[in-house]
Amino acid sequence: MKRLTALLFLLVLMPVAAFAATSFSAILTPIGGASGSGFAVITIDGTTLHYSVLTQNTATVTQADIVDASENSVVSLNPATLSNGTTTISTTLANQIAANPFGYAIKIRTSEFPNGALIGPLARSTEGEGSRVSYMPVVGKVGGINNTNFVTDMRIVNNGGSVANVTLDYFAQSAEGNGAPTVTKTITVVPGEQKVLNDMAGTTLGITSGLGGLRITSDQNVDVSARVINDQRAAGHGTAGFSYSAQPAGDTSGTISFLSSNADYRTNVGYFNPGATAVTATFVAHAANGVILGSDTITIPGYAMTQQPAFSLISSVPTASQTQDDYFITWSATGPLLVYGAVTDNVTGDAVLNQ
Repeated sequence: MKRLTALLFLLVLMPVAAFAATSFSAILTPIGGASGSGFAVITIDGTTLHYSVLTQNTATVTQADIVDASENSVVSLNPATLSNGTTTISTTLANQIAANPFGYAIKIRTSEFPNGALIGPLARSTEGEGSRVSYMPVVGKVGGINNTNFVTDMRIVNNGGSVANVTLDYFAQSAEGNGAPTVTKTITVVPGEQKVLNDMAGTTLGITSGLGGLRITSDQNVDVSARVINDQRAAGHGTAGFSYSAQPAGDTSGTISFLSSNADYRTNVGYFNPGATAVTATFVAHAANGVILGSDTITIPGYAMTQQPAFSLISSVPTASQTQDDYFITWSATGPLLVYGAVTDNVTGDAVLNQ
C-alpha cells in the first residue's frame, strides 16, 4: 500500500528557558470502522504550532485535533490548512507534550466518520539526524544566459537504524499553483547510506528542462541537501554553484541580502508555497542605504513555485532604479513560504543562493 505521510509541527517554550527543537512521530491508523492511513511528524520549538497533515484513502477531513489520553481536544487544527498551517499553544501545554508525548495523539474526523476516522499516539523520535518531512524551494535542470547549464545534485543521508523509504514530490514551476505533484518518485536509503542523486531532476525525476519546488517525505529521519551547479564539463570546463539544505518548514517573513542587478550580475527571486492554501505575500526592495525602491503584494496559490528577475517580481521599482550594485529584499506572508534570491555572474555563470 502506498504510504502517504503527514507532517504536524508543534513549537513549545519552557517558562524560563527554551527547549531545543524536539521531534515526535505518529502513525495514524483507522478507528470506528473507517479505512485509510496517515503519518504525522511533530517538531516542538516554542509556543508556535506549525502543522501539516496528509491522509490516504479517507473521505474529506472535517476536523483534526491533538487530543489527550481521554481523546479530548487540546489543540484544534484548521482543516483548510492541514497541509501546512500555523496556530499557537500555551506554554503549559507545550511543556506537558514535551514531558509526556505518549499522553497525546493526532485524531482525524471525516465526513463519513464524524466521531473519528484515524488516530495515532505521539512518540519521541529516536532516529538519526534530519527530519521526516522537508522542502527545497528550487530544484531543476535548465539552461540560462551565456550558455549556462544548471543542474541539481542531491544527497540523502540515513543516519538511523532502519531503511528509509523516501518520497520525492516535485511541483513544477507555475505561478498558478499545482493541485498535485507534477512528478512523484520513491527511493530507499539503507541505514548509514548516502544516496547519491546527481542531476536528480533529469535522472531521478525524468525532467528534461524546468524548475520546481520539492517536498521530501520519509518514514525515517533523513538529512537532505542539494547543490545547484553550472555544469560545463561537456564543454571541457568545470562546475560552479551553490549548496543548500532541505528545510522542515517555510517562514512567514525574511530578508534576502547581498543582491546585485547590474551589468556584472543578475538577480532572480524565487518562492515556493509548500502548502495547498493560497498565501498573500508582500515583497519590498531596499537600496543599500535603506531607502525603499518599491513594494508589491501578490497572491501565491497552493504549491506554486516561481523564479523570476527581482524587478519583475517587484515591478513597482522605477526603471531608473532597477540598476543596483547592492540591495536587499524583505518579505512577509500570511502563511509559510520558502523564498530565495539567486545571484549569477553574467560572465562566468557562477551563482550564489541567498535566503
